[in-house]
Amino acid sequence: MTEAGSPVLVRDEVVLDPTLRLSDDVLVQVYDGIILLADRGGNNPAMCLMDRDGLLHNVIYQEGDEPEDYAVLSDFQYRDETVEILDGRQGRLLHFSLEGDFEDAVQAEALTGANGYIRDGSSYWFDHSLSPEESAHFSLIRTDEKLDIKEQHFPCDEAPAVPVAARRSFWKLDGHVHYFQPRDLTAYELVPDKEPRALWALDFGQHDIDRESLNATETPGQICLDLTCQGRKYLATISKKTGNTLILRFEGSIPSGFLPVTTWEDWFVALDPDIPLLRFFKFDVK
Repeated sequence: MTEAGSPVLVRDEVVLDPTLRLSDDVLVQVYDGIILLADRGGNNPAMCLMDRDGLLHNVIYQEGDEPEDYAVLSDFQYRDETVEILDGRQGRLLHFSLEGDFEDAVQAEALTGANGYIRDGSSYWFDHSLSPEESAHFSLIRTDEKLDIKEQHFPCDEAPAVPVAARRSFWKLDGHVHYFQPRDLTAYELVPDKEPRALWALDFGQHDIDRESLNATETPGQICLDLTCQGRKYLATISKKTGNTLILRFEGSIPSGFLPVTTWEDWFVALDPDIPLLRFFKFDVK
């Protein structure tokens, strides 16, 4: 993927601590001085805190009944010298120091089932999907720091047959909330109490793709969609300046460096769990 003429431009690679044994269900976030990694599919799911050289420093475990334990690690981020973990099942935000010490937790009654979130100033945005047995629907919820709901967005009038809203399928762009709907491969702008406005759509031609889940992320110049399931068959990037699209389709196993995708500054970052290794890259799309 990095040879001459390749659409992928690689900046750097970081080999992570060799003691890590990762599954296929890994979440990763990269910051200037720290890497956060959570293996949700491992035998002992936990939050791993590493430095930017990939060395493991601390681990925050989930097992137990103490206030600092979490039932489901739905999402996480790092801000203000604090590791913040979303327990979607119990509707809580838990805060830990970089040394792994528990600081406090914020409880909310209405966030059970949250899949992921982004932070915008003093507001939190939650991707909230319910199962078909619970009248399946998707909503995007904005809360304050106490997790009290302030507004909700609904990207479709009718509930889909299965929950299609995946973690990180929404993001903020120029002050507006955007959401990518895998069902129709279309991105929408979401405004409370208004119909979603279609922004752009992807065209995969005659290919039959798996639309169960995806990761969506962006750099200053591009948006990257990782349409994923067990096969992780597609990566698509859209130029925010021109709207041009580049779609990569993989046959069989995925080349190293595309599981999953996040960002750091103006670079995309992807994890190869088998090595394990982080790859910093861009797409060559104008």
